[in-house]
Amino acid sequence: MASTFRLLMTSDLDGLGWEYTYNLCKSMQQKSNMEICILGFGNSANANTHCLQNIQIIPTNLPSEKEISSLNDKNYLDKIKKILEHTLKDFKPHIVHLNHILCSSVLHNYPALLYTQGNIFSLFKNQKSSSQNFFETIDIMKDALNNSQAIVMPSMHSAYNLVKSFDIKNKIRVIYNGLPIIQQEDLHLNSDIIVDAYMLKKHQDINLLNKIVSKLPDNINIKVLDNNKIFSQNRKIKSISYKNNEDIESVYKSSSIYLSLTGAESFNMIKAAYLNCALIVNNTPVMKEMWGDCACLFQKSNPNSLLRSINNLIENKEKLKQSIQNCHAKALSVYNSQRMAQEYLNLYKNILKKNIEFMKKMNS
Repeated sequence: MASTFRLLMTSDLDGLGWEYTYNLCKSMQQKSNMEICILGFGNSANANTHCLQNIQIIPTNLPSEKEISSLNDKNYLDKIKKILEHTLKDFKPHIVHLNHILCSSVLHNYPALLYTQGNIFSLFKNQKSSSQNFFETIDIMKDALNNSQAIVMPSMHSAYNLVKSFDIKNKIRVIYNGLPIIQQEDLHLNSDIIVDAYMLKKHQDINLLNKIVSKLPDNINIKVLDNNKIFSQNRKIKSISYKNNEDIESVYKSSSIYLSLTGAESFNMIKAAYLNCALIVNNTPVMKEMWGDCACLFQKSNPNSLLRSINNLIENKEKLKQSIQNCHAKALSVYNSQRMAQEYLNLYKNILKKNIEFMKKMNS
């Protein structure tokens, strides 16, 4: 891309939203000479501690979509529109990369792509139950999808669900999320299993783990990254506090298996695969799509199925080693930020080609 290419992006400034933005922008900078401006939502603490050189971050001082009580808050929408209009006028981007439904719904006449992580219908969860609110929310989503020239989703399964509900199949593009490649570590064929407590969002996930611990062989240890002390210390579960990513990576490096009970994708799952952990994951469409035969799949909410999966790996070191190597190879080839960045850059180019007149106007 030309050195004058300017990208405006909206992003949450904390959590998985910021990790996605940070990895993507850092990798794109390594591949292309571009100016990036980020409109940030939510808590800016992470953004301040993970600096992106030569990238302008403008905090909006607005909560993220997951934090608001109603998508139909006119005051909130008006504030977004005002901030976007001001930034577009000052920064004059060639493309707008939106990670927020509400930003896309108020944006018109600009080449834009919308990234929506997972199932966008999760935005309904905090909405009021009245039918009027429901239909207004649907209209907001339709506006967002119609105003975007491309819609990016992180899995084929989530894309399929979106296409079933909206007539947008010609706009959909699947780009898998990725992390910077982490140097391969020595294999640990031990009996240590790591679980991220923050991924245990549902009460049944916690109950499932509690159900199986008493039935595990004595040589198996479960380590839970657990700053909130969800689990009390017992003979089979060890809660581990952490301060930063380095602490988390240290725990992964000393373990041989990463256990996910949620069935949702996460950057930590990819990180664990990079650091030579075999993956035991829920047998959900997303997990089957992401890891296929590389990971060990168990039936959702089924303690017996989970126990079999754990025992099959722990009792067969050769199978454990092969699973570790397969998960590592899959992460390396598919879930790396360099591949993700190149796919986005190619998509930006395609969008600009379809907006020749707009480009002429911007360059003049």
